[in-house]
Amino acid sequence: MDLSIYNVLFAVLLCVKCTSACRNGWYGDDCKWRCPSNCRGNVCDVTQGTCFNCTDGWTGNYCDQLCPQGHHGPVCKYECGHCKGGVVCHHVTGHCVNGCEPGYTGQTCTKACPNGYYGEECEKFCKVDSKCNPVTGECCGCTELLKQVQEKGEEVDKMHKTIIGLAVALAFSLLCCFPLGCWCGYCIFRDD
Repeated sequence: MDLSIYNVLFAVLLCVKCTSACRNGWYGDDCKWRCPSNCRGNVCDVTQGTCFNCTDGWTGNYCDQLCPQGHHGPVCKYECGHCKGGVVCHHVTGHCVNGCEPGYTGQTCTKACPNGYYGEECEKFCKVDSKCNPVTGECCGCTELLKQVQEKGEEVDKMHKTIIGLAVALAFSLLCCFPLGCWCGYCIFRDD
């Protein structure tokens, strides 16, 4: 047999060994290392062990880092809600372990209290109006509406005073000046 045929066979065997994939969850020479535990689907690069995707709440080439503070979920793309006391939410689920800041509800504290409710866990009911500040319970819109009504009332009051003033001036003109004679608003006494 020709030596070149042996070289070709040897090269083919090497290539087969180089390109053969490891079972899921394994990588490296002879597939002797486990993929990092937070690689999604337990799948990683067969030579380097880097993850293609991370499980929720993890990041980095080897999925060995928690989501950055204030983020959670797949690819760490969600921001934490309004967790009580500024505590950071759980890096995987986004749950606020100590509950929500006043005015917010839900496991992730991202929902504002529904209309008519406010405070911690949205358990307080607004007294004056069905719409109120979800944190403090202060009436929303009523104060502004009352202010507008008062301003309009003041405008109407000024209009009434102006109308009354004009009416008095007109009455004076008709009763006083007209029989006596008027010229450009000044009464002139006539000698008839």
